[in-house]
Amino acid sequence: MYVKRDSFGKIIGISDKQTFEYHELADDQSDEFLAFIKTEAKKVTQTERSLDSSDRELIRVIDDLITLLTDKGVIQFTDLPVRRTAKINAKTKPSPKET
Repeated sequence: MYVKRDSFGKIIGISDKQTFEYHELADDQSDEFLAFIKTEAKKVTQTERSLDSSDRELIRVIDDLITLLTDKGVIQFTDLPVRRTAKINAKTKPSPKET
């Protein structure tokens, strides 16, 4: 592994290939290296959570849009792909506690 440093000597990037920017061989057991990896992993986790949340919100919007268009007769539920209708049906089935 090779590291890229900023003008203050702080690690700002890691690469598995040596390049002009990533020319310093990393000590992958150093506290600095491990702290950088941990910080980057947290950033990825936060980004994934944010995307998961926005994905769920978009799915709700799409579900509402499908409901609106079918209720108004713009599209027929059967016009949707079979895989999608199966997912919608699975989501709208009452849970065993509700029956």
